[in-house]
Amino acid sequence: GLLQHLQIIDISNNYIHGSMPESLGLLTELRNFNVENNFFDGTIPLSIFNNLHNLENLNLDTNFLTGGLKGIGNLKKLHHLSVSNNFLSGKIPEEISNLNLLVSACLNYNFFSGTVNPSICSKFNKNNKRSKIYFKLAVDCTIVCN
Repeated sequence: GLLQHLQIIDISNNYIHGSMPESLGLLTELRNFNVENNFFDGTIPLSIFNNLHNLENLNLDTNFLTGGLKGIGNLKKLHHLSVSNNFLSGKIPEEISNLNLLVSACLNYNFFSGTVNPSICSKFNKNNKRSKIYFKLAVDCTIVCN
């Protein structure tokens, strides 16, 4: 379609309701996707994780999203991941450690369970010396990889 070369979507701070469409996965040139502070609900479309291989910044903060982050490891060019203030749940996938360019990951104010495997930090340190990864999991719990 006409939007296939779109690189930036920023529709943050609106009152957009409903679920995100699977058709977002057709925007394969997308680099920045920001829908922070809306009323999106439902799960994160798998097409985002499976098809948007050029995505560098993903901000889904402050919505009503449910489900998990399965497939996040496919976003190899991701620098910033922020999914705070949603209703996401399940374990934090270890495939996050495959994201060698990731600089920040903010996951706070969700319902994730379990612990973050310490090997995630060691893999980031080995793969990218200048990265600092912040897994903000709760108000009083921050894991920092230096």
